[in-house]
Parts: sequence; structure tokens; C-alpha cells
Amino acid sequence: MSIHSHGAEIMQRNWDLIRMILLDLEEAKGEHRKAEEMPPFPADWVALHMKMMEEGGLIEGHDPGFLSGPPQFFALGLTWKGREFLDSIRSQSVWDKSKGLLKEKGIGLTLDTIKAAVVAVVTQLLKS
Repeated sequence: MSIHSHGAEIMQRNWDLIRMILLDLEEAKGEHRKAEEMPPFPADWVALHMKMMEEGGLIEGHDPGFLSGPPQFFALGLTWKGREFLDSIRSQSVWDKSKGLLKEKGIGLTLDTIKAAVVAVVTQLLKS
């Protein structure tokens, strides 16, 4: 999936950034986060990912609009769906193994494929 920013730029979802935003919002304990407060990624990337995450139901946020200057977004917190997804990918080991499994199988990263890979990874870990 891609999204148009304020110009003709196309951006692909970066799942490591999405995970980082989820972790950061959980740690913020209800305080809103501005896109520019989340280095090392550029603020416009973070803002566009936050907007996509809001559209996907993972976070609650506020889009002040892109009238002038770079895109901005204020993340207000995690939704139930966002918390559930974060709980499934919280472990760095499970996250890395899930992404590796999808890459190995040639399957693109989507919310549904990541969830399925996490189930497969956790099932394998429980068997060992």
C-alpha cells in the first residue's frame, strides 16, 4: 500500500516504523505524540505513517491538515486493535522471525500476513 504525501511522492509502509510508533505511544501513557518527536525517521514519514495507522484503526490521532509545510500528525493513543497488534509483535525475537518467515516465503507484509506469521512463529516456539 502506498500513500501520496503533499506532493507526488509515494511512500510504502515501513513496518519497523509502525512498530516503533506503537511502542512509543504505549510508553507515552496517554500523552499525545507529534510526528517530529520520533527520530530517527523523518517527521514527514512518521506523520504519514501515523495517518495510515489511524486509517487502519491502530491509533487515535489528529490530522491538522497539510496546508503548508511538511505533513503533521498528532497521535493521541492506541486503540484496542492497536494494543492487540502491539502485544503480538512486542517481542523483538518474534517480530524478527515473523518478518523473516514472510520474506522467506515471498509474502508481502500486511496486517493480516504479519498476524498469521506471528501465530506460526509463536506456535513453533511453543513446540520447541
